[in-house]
Amino acid sequence: MATPLIWTSPSHHDMRDLIQRNGLFMVTARRNSGYRVYLQMMLTFSVPWLSKPLSVSMKMVPVPPPKEHDAEVLAYLRAMQGDATDLEKQMANAAQKVYAGAAFVDDDHRKEFIQRVQRDIQKNPSPSVFKQTYDATTLKRRQDAVWVEVSKKLCVDDYPTLFPVAAAMNRRVTVILGPTNSGKTYRAIESLKNAKTGAYLGPLRLLALEIHERLNEEGVACDLLTGEERVQIPGAGHVASTIEMMNADVPLDTIVIDEVQMLVDSDRGWAWTQAVVGAPAEHLVLVGSPDVWDVLKGLLEHLGLPYDVVRCERLQPLKVEQQPAMVADARAGDAFVVFSRKDVFFYQEMLGKRGLSTAIIYGALGPEVRRSEARRFRDGEAKVLISTDAIGMGLNLPISRIVFTTAEKYDGTEVAPIDPSLVKQIAGRAGRYGHFDEGYVTAVESGALSYIRHCLNASTKIGKTKLAVAPTVAQLTMLSKEAGIGKVSKALTTWRSKLLVDDHQFAAASMYERIELAQEMEHGFPNVTFDDIAH
Repeated sequence: MATPLIWTSPSHHDMRDLIQRNGLFMVTARRNSGYRVYLQMMLTFSVPWLSKPLSVSMKMVPVPPPKEHDAEVLAYLRAMQGDATDLEKQMANAAQKVYAGAAFVDDDHRKEFIQRVQRDIQKNPSPSVFKQTYDATTLKRRQDAVWVEVSKKLCVDDYPTLFPVAAAMNRRVTVILGPTNSGKTYRAIESLKNAKTGAYLGPLRLLALEIHERLNEEGVACDLLTGEERVQIPGAGHVASTIEMMNADVPLDTIVIDEVQMLVDSDRGWAWTQAVVGAPAEHLVLVGSPDVWDVLKGLLEHLGLPYDVVRCERLQPLKVEQQPAMVADARAGDAFVVFSRKDVFFYQEMLGKRGLSTAIIYGALGPEVRRSEARRFRDGEAKVLISTDAIGMGLNLPISRIVFTTAEKYDGTEVAPIDPSLVKQIAGRAGRYGHFDEGYVTAVESGALSYIRHCLNASTKIGKTKLAVAPTVAQLTMLSKEAGIGKVSKALTTWRSKLLVDDHQFAAASMYERIELAQEMEHGFPNVTFDDIAH
């Protein structure tokens, strides 16, 4: 009797299971007398959809080498179909497709398929089960193939190719390095002012606002673009924005990237990597601390970009006071630096009791409030500033003395000493050029003051390290379309799990914060689609 499917296995236990459950399989095996004796004991089986016993014939055939196996199986199946029943023809045709490689690529996949057939036929013995199982397994294989192709497009060593506009431009780079209060940002903005079109990319909304207002006051029409605000000026050829808002698709004459030492930041470093790699400007101006030069140089050389380096020195001295500061001795021009919102209000109350008007700046304040508070301190309405470490990110305020309230901060995992490079950034804000002849730095505790003094004298040079990369909008859109992913949180999670990382220059950024933010957004707006919020 013709038999619809041939299965090859080194295991007589597997053959026994096939025959017991299905009765429709011709088993081929290696020439082994043990197989012959065992199979001859089981010649007749009941097949539910035939309503009669089915005799199972046994034929011993040699198993060809793996490369020839599929061809021989197919040839045997085709030869069998001439005498097969309609049911058997259906089964044989399906089997032929399976062994033709439409769904499976190796023996493990074939075994998986056969196991599924066994399970499904046992649950529902009908002629269509084989085809249904085949279709389902084929779909799974197709999905696997999709993921193979998707993963190839997520290979991190191809990261620069994700920014075709920048890659096609003959970009040149000017690197301006110096400590705080060295005039490096002033130099960069002068280059931006002289460009026909340009953009400023900075770490803070307040910094973007400051550059926006400055350029417009000096007759250069400039838009403002942050995650919270969009201000459009008629005829503007410039834009001041937070760095995450960079537009990689519109070529410009000059783009300034501020605080470039943030390349190595564990949380936001990916945004600076993206900006340096993908900023579409003929002239790219990178501004930051000298500590980051080795890392930055490695990235520029990796990208093949020509560069010039301008080094700046601090314009006036910075002095560390010998004694800790007393809150009671606070004076106009002081900036108290805290590292929690609770401490902002604690010191605001303490200083208020001593009759000192204060301005406060911290991340959760709305843009209008932050703008108002900065203006109050700048205009002298508020005598003392209380700020989080955002003050270290380039805010140009008339600060005479920096007062550290502590030498520790919560880093997301634990309370730890402030990073020495951040200490330098914050302390350097004291003694703004043009307002004071020198700057001062101190702390409210003697232990903290000793640590601050140590940090200011220590080397904070950043060694070579891999730079974090995050998914681009194009990658997330690709995941949405090719993998059928509708949620941003799912796309971010998938990007992280499927990313191919094998590169000496780049590494995957942590996606936890962005995934949590996307989940919160989707929870609040359950009907929102990927297309609604991907950008």
